[in-house]
Amino acid sequence: KKISIKRYFAHLDFANKLKKELNKGEFPDLIYISLPPIDTVYKSIKFAKFNKIPVVIDIIDPWPDVFLRIFPNKIKFLGKLFFFPFYYQIKYIFKNANGIISISNKYKNWAKKYNKNNVLSQVFYPAVTTKTIQINTLEKTNNSTIKFVYAGALSNSYDVETIIKAAITLNKRKVNNIEFYIAGNGAKLNQLKQQASNSKNIFFTGYLGSEQLEKLLTSCDFGIACYVKNSTQSVTYKLFDYLSYGLPIICSLPGEMSDIIVDENVGFFFNPENDSELVSIVSHILNNSQDIFLMKKRALELTRKIGDKNIVYNELVEFVEKIYLNCK
Repeated sequence: KKISIKRYFAHLDFANKLKKELNKGEFPDLIYISLPPIDTVYKSIKFAKFNKIPVVIDIIDPWPDVFLRIFPNKIKFLGKLFFFPFYYQIKYIFKNANGIISISNKYKNWAKKYNKNNVLSQVFYPAVTTKTIQINTLEKTNNSTIKFVYAGALSNSYDVETIIKAAITLNKRKVNNIEFYIAGNGAKLNQLKQQASNSKNIFFTGYLGSEQLEKLLTSCDFGIACYVKNSTQSVTYKLFDYLSYGLPIICSLPGEMSDIIVDENVGFFFNPENDSELVSIVSHILNNSQDIFLMKKRALELTRKIGDKNIVYNELVEFVEKIYLNCK
């Protein structure tokens, strides 16, 4: 239900109210605003242009391209016609932005299609607050249990069904030293529970608070980031949400995020909705369990290098200050 007329009018209402508030108060030195929603950015940048205020756009999601998913390939052109007002706004936004920030190179390159002025742009991956987490090396023996976790929404954007299919296959093969934890809530919870009802190696935790989730992640060995085919995400929050706990990642999102995971040797990639590939990866892990500790160590090192909020935010502030000074 993410795409609806009601949601559009809610965004438009917010944008109109924001415009009124901007006109009431003291004008800012710079506007830093996230995209989406489009209406909010469009009205803010029109206000900024009129009042000669620099604007930095932070791309979180490539709207309106994400909405084209609801149209079959043969009629995608109709989608572009339907969303023409949004595409007009996007062109205006990037034409008049003074700086562009994005959570991935994929989104940065997407913005270039509409930004003909070659304004300054930079990528900052979704960062986390790093904690000192003790890695439990758990001298892996034949009797040790390796735990896999998916933590997130149980909705149509995430392919939890493939995790369950893989777990059922491994259960039928009587592979007993593994457990799969599904943490989260959503519209598909009951459906997924029904699908997993005959497998003894799948555990649903429901929604967890931050302390409960931290306890679960600390106790597990691998995080699973599973996405449906043709997902528009690029680098998601799950990357460092998992890695910061020393969890190598098994990921089904093709492109930049999986490239990072594979290139840095902090996990594995499997094709979306391919449970046989996931089974093969789990089997590989079971046969090479001595490598788990080294992967955990690399996961934490990579987080400290490019996913630590303290480092990333300081660099982001420097970038924004640079945009401001360039526009003075």
